[in-house]
Amino acid sequence: MHQDVRSPFERRCYGAKVFTLLRSLKNIERLALAAEKYDVVIVPYTTSFFHPLNPFEARVTVRLITKLLKRAHVILYVYDSPVLRKLVFDGRAPLHAVEAEKQLFGAAEAIMVFNTYFKEFIRDVYGIEADRLIEFHLLDNYVKFTPPLHKTLGSPRKIVWAGNLSNLGSLPESVAHLRGAVLLAYGYGRVSSPLRRSVKYGGLILNEEELVRNISHADFGLLYYGTRASSYLIFGSSMKFSTYIVSGLPVITTSDAVYPALLVRRYNVGWVISNVEQLGDLLEEIDEVEYNRVRRNVLALSQKIRRGYFFKKALVSSIRRVSRR
Repeated sequence: MHQDVRSPFERRCYGAKVFTLLRSLKNIERLALAAEKYDVVIVPYTTSFFHPLNPFEARVTVRLITKLLKRAHVILYVYDSPVLRKLVFDGRAPLHAVEAEKQLFGAAEAIMVFNTYFKEFIRDVYGIEADRLIEFHLLDNYVKFTPPLHKTLGSPRKIVWAGNLSNLGSLPESVAHLRGAVLLAYGYGRVSSPLRRSVKYGGLILNEEELVRNISHADFGLLYYGTRASSYLIFGSSMKFSTYIVSGLPVITTSDAVYPALLVRRYNVGWVISNVEQLGDLLEEIDEVEYNRVRRNVLALSQKIRRGYFFKKALVSSIRRVSRR
């Protein structure tokens, strides 16, 4: 049995060449207007802006983009790299994609990246100077919602998991034995079998404000990516980490998600376990005093994330770098 909860938009546009072309033209138009109007232009690098694995974009679109980037001082905001993903998961990447990404990075005067590992990748593969690479550490989330200061642990314990449902993998089976706990899954995608009784589907909520308000009634946010996806997470985290934090949820993650685990430990905003089979033991150990002690750290970090602290700090450093040129 297959459950398909993809959005109608995703089903309609997935793989559509016309949609890709129109999106590229729209992005180029916006970039041209920005380069004409402003001295400094901040460009978020995502696959919705430019996808180097697409041969057309890698050979044609990148030339137009880099030409426009030369008209202004450009700061590239990089929170994902399709080439890096390809190298991590497949061990190699198409030459046209590597060359296209190299052109894009080479046209920027400053590049904002997650962490040191991402920095080293761009420096070693593309020869970008280290002083052009600025770390922003984690993604900000500009929501208005503020979670309550104190919270009583619920019964059963409610654990939120958000993302592409096809990445749930064996998680439903792993949590099936949990006593006094339920997993609330939010997102889109296909699951290969009906969800277990201990797993409730919360729906697809596209509005971030609505999502954080909805999941704030739970107790924990779970970052679980599966073994394959975790290998990429030495280079950064996902928006899910920030979504959980601004919702007031302490985070539980597995140690193989290296960078998210590092963030959890650095800010003391949750717990790191070796694997999801340890989830039951962890939940039994956490009492309300311990929970609210950690949650106070969550609330402190959430204030920074809602104010855009990490982006603004990296941006200021990037602008200083650009202004010296």
